Amino acid sequence: ESPMSTARAHWVELPISLELTGAAYTVRLRLGSDQVPVELIIDTGSSSLAVLPTAYQGERDASLQASDLAQQLSYGQGAWTGPVVCSDLRLDHSGHHLANTQLAVIEAETTDFRGADGIIGLAYHSLDPAHVVSALLPAPASQSWPWPFDSSQSQSAEFSRQLQAQPRVELTPPFTALEEHGVVSNRFSLLIRRALKRALPQARRHPENQGRLLLGGGHELAHLHDGVVVSIPVVHDRYYNVVLQSLQVGEQSPLPAPALRSSELRSYASNAIIDTGSSFILLEDSLYQGMLDRLAQIDPRLLSAIEAFGNTLKNQSGLVDATLESLPWPELKFHFRGVDGATATLVLSPAHYWQHDGLRVGESWFMLLRQLPDWPRQSVLGLPLMCDQMVVFDRQEKGEGVIHFAAARLPDGA
Repeated sequence: ESPMSTARAHWVELPISLELTGAAYTVRLRLGSDQVPVELIIDTGSSSLAVLPTAYQGERDASLQASDLAQQLSYGQGAWTGPVVCSDLRLDHSGHHLANTQLAVIEAETTDFRGADGIIGLAYHSLDPAHVVSALLPAPASQSWPWPFDSSQSQSAEFSRQLQAQPRVELTPPFTALEEHGVVSNRFSLLIRRALKRALPQARRHPENQGRLLLGGGHELAHLHDGVVVSIPVVHDRYYNVVLQSLQVGEQSPLPAPALRSSELRSYASNAIIDTGSSFILLEDSLYQGMLDRLAQIDPRLLSAIEAFGNTLKNQSGLVDATLESLPWPELKFHFRGVDGATATLVLSPAHYWQHDGLRVGESWFMLLRQLPDWPRQSVLGLPLMCDQMVVFDRQEKGEGVIHFAAARLPDGA
């Protein structure tokens, strides 16, 4: 059987878009007895379903079931805290739904959802923890909903310490629950064109800002992909962990990707993750520096352009430079440990690692950044590597799963 074919049963196709946030894809799902629409960021780097109370008012939801659980999660750039409740989750109008879905209502947060109503994580169990907070609740409360703490208390370090000390449980992530209840099969696919919203002179939607999320399926839709399928095994079910072997700049010799330090293995599992929640590719420090050195060997002007972008990025802006596209930017090749010991290669084109007309007309964004300070030896491979690809996260194949990449064929209106 081809890795890009499967039975049609148990899948649902949903439109996704960059229009709302500009730098992350959102999908519209419906919550609760009133089927309230919520726009959620699609994130393979986390597992939780969490919504802001501005979008979902639990007190109006006849299907809400309170619990004695609370969730507090930290991301690279922020954190949030809130009660865990159960409610109905609907994927679309065709009856794909799941009763008693566990979700967090965000009561205190430092995370910027960029206009979205929350997040839906598509990773595995270990990233969806909660705590039994009965001992912290003021009498006579026995449930965490309605949330009995004010926002300043919820955001305090002392409250965080107390919460983390309570008994820990693993929630069932939404996608896992959908699969376990037979709503969809245990794979999902993403088809996108851009990593940053393409701006237009007029405020109208651009087809390149639209994409598709296929929950439970996608492989069998042969008309949505072309050519060779590149298959990369998942080596750990913490994140979508893969093994990056090297990075090649143009036709120069590949730069070896260092393995994690032994002290980092338990928490981070491998030296790269595939992450739809990251707008950029964050390269491990030595890989990033090596890439800059190789680009400078091709043409020093390439390095000057990247440095100029670094200065505009400090002001949350892209680079305005009409000469960018005339420079000799090379392809970047990411070599991974493939299936059965083979090497699997993904090619990143200049058109994808420089996103032109990104967020504002005339601005270009260089989509490779150096890893955050004090980060492990791990590269975070975000949306640019998925542009113009059909990416299938197959969680039921070969142990921990396999991620398949193939050139996407998206109709203009998709």
